[in-house]
Amino acid sequence: MARRLEPSRYEQLLAAAERGDCDFEASAGPWTCLIAAYGHARKGEYVPARALVAEATGPAGPAGQVPAFAHLVAGMILYVCRDHALSLEAFDRAAAAEPRLAARALNAKARRAGRLGWAPEARETFADLAVNDPRQLRWRLESLRLAARAEDFEEARGHAEAALDLEPGLARVQMERAGILAQLGRDAEASAAAAEAAEAEHGSMAYLLEAARVGLEVGDYALARRQFEAAADLDPDDVRPPAGLASLALFVSDLAGARSALAPARAHAPEHPLVLRTEAALDVLEAHYDAAIDKLERALAARPDDGEAHTWLAEARLRLGDYEGVYEALHDATMKSDGFHLAAWILRPLATIADDDDGDTALEASRFREIVEGVAALVPGGRAELESA
Repeated sequence: MARRLEPSRYEQLLAAAERGDCDFEASAGPWTCLIAAYGHARKGEYVPARALVAEATGPAGPAGQVPAFAHLVAGMILYVCRDHALSLEAFDRAAAAEPRLAARALNAKARRAGRLGWAPEARETFADLAVNDPRQLRWRLESLRLAARAEDFEEARGHAEAALDLEPGLARVQMERAGILAQLGRDAEASAAAAEAAEAEHGSMAYLLEAARVGLEVGDYALARRQFEAAADLDPDDVRPPAGLASLALFVSDLAGARSALAPARAHAPEHPLVLRTEAALDVLEAHYDAAIDKLERALAARPDDGEAHTWLAEARLRLGDYEGVYEALHDATMKSDGFHLAAWILRPLATIADDDDGDTALEASRFREIVEGVAALVPGGRAELESA
């Protein structure tokens, strides 16, 4: 068995390591080696630190069987020394050697794997934790977010629902579940989950706006309207609810309704980039292209990553025949954007066709099918309109 360090001796060695004095003899088993390794790692001396970790946690260690906790400490030191794969292996050894230490060791492994961007290792480890301790909520939450980030929405849904079984009143998890259900095409369930979460957090602007976003995503415009209206009542000075209501009106080409909905925000904050972008959309639809471009350029000066503004700018320039400007705006909608904007993707082939003076531009049939699918996804009743055209 490895000998235990007396508290006073441990404190002396640790103090020496923190001073950078790491040359004491490894006479008391793995702990002295690990304390010395810690001191070297603190100074950036990774080669001697690694050697001391190997000595402490070798087949038998310097003084008999290696305690499980020594493997846990070794994993932490190796991570600092940038031996990331060996670090994760050390956490696995700690978990295998002592079941009571398993949760702590695997949590340390999963978090470090996540920091490294090693998503499969992090997901697998948190999933193991959830299986080993199914009543522990935090493992479910970590697994939920990692699965959602990896766009494994079915797995994410399972973790969300398991978390809600453990703690039914978690509005934030219910809202995450709503977004996941929307990604899975389970629209009615997504709407119900979003409404439930917003109701549970009544008085929260963030939840009202997120529920409205889910409503827009799944085409439940009645839900979106209710949430935007509740948000506008909650804070009349916030420009997001009236801009959202204006967008809803734009979806059905109700331009007068859109201007009316936007009026409170325009009166309160006329230069807010969201107000400028929404006004510019109205200008484009009313054929005031130069006015739209001016507003969009002001909006983008304040918020360069607004992909929707870049897309409207491309639309305005397309109407004026400024194809070079169209391609520039569409490039920015892709490369500088806060997300993927389907409308920008659809505009590119349409701009290519419009820019063809000779009429010899040909698009593959698959591109036309993709455009039709995109329009159907973006526009209420869009598929029926296209089929009847």
